[in-house]
Amino acid sequence: ERLIRLESMLISYKPFLDKIESIKKSHPGNLMAKHFDVEYFNSLSPEMKERLEKICISGVDNPDSGMGCYAMNPDDYDAFKPYLDKVIRDYHKIDGEVNHITNWDLNTVK
Repeated sequence: ERLIRLESMLISYKPFLDKIESIKKSHPGNLMAKHFDVEYFNSLSPEMKERLEKICISGVDNPDSGMGCYAMNPDDYDAFKPYLDKVIRDYHKIDGEVNHITNWDLNTVK
């Protein structure tokens, strides 16, 4: 735990977080910034913060991006569901619950 605290002190995310707050105001259509929650980010372990930063860096570097964030690994969707679910729902204009059922029966294909 001491190592984690030391690592947190060495890695400053302040410029990254400040830029996101600025983008929220200057580019409200950037979904990365719109749904970014500093409290959620601060609740993450140092390793997870680093991963989320990589997911969001495209939108930070390109504020005029509509999406602004991209999963780097398939498990990012589960690991960062509290954040990415909001972004994906906004992008696809999804309200409420989604119950997707995949039908693998080839007899239904024409």
